[in-house]
Amino acid sequence: MLTLIGRLVSAAIHFSALLASEDGFRHFAATCPGHLIGRRAAQGNTMKLRITSNSLRLRVSQSDLARFMQSGRIDETIHFAADADAQFSYALEQSEAQSDISVRYRPDEVTVVLPSGAARDWAGGDQVGIYGSVDVGKDKLALIVEKDFACLDGSDRDNIDSFPNPNRGITC
Repeated sequence: MLTLIGRLVSAAIHFSALLASEDGFRHFAATCPGHLIGRRAAQGNTMKLRITSNSLRLRVSQSDLARFMQSGRIDETIHFAADADAQFSYALEQSEAQSDISVRYRPDEVTVVLPSGAARDWAGGDQVGIYGSVDVGKDKLALIVEKDFACLDGSDRDNIDSFPNPNRGITC
């Protein structure tokens, strides 16, 4: 798992540096059409992945959640280069056989698996997310799956297909 995280961080740093220049951005957009902004991303409904320290968080939009409840699985793939093997996929899946949130790792893919009953309760209610952790040897990996709420300071484009923020209108 640490090797995977290291590869992701290294690729993200390289990718950010590439896109920081206008020429790099144009080159990537020209050589990898559809990868910079995926078809679903352009429509605003792309599941988000965040890896920090020893936690993995998925955030889903309203349409992601609808697709997840209908099909039982949603996934996304990030491409780091034009090579077919320079990609990483992440998925959210539900299973009647599961009693707790879990994670399944394979090279180039990580899947968070939710118990189907918990997924139905979460999707149909006001619950923000499903939280848990799994043993990964000497440590625990925190697993977080949440509804993606609208950013209070984001543009309308940033908030497409997000859940209404329960803190909207509240000032500090």
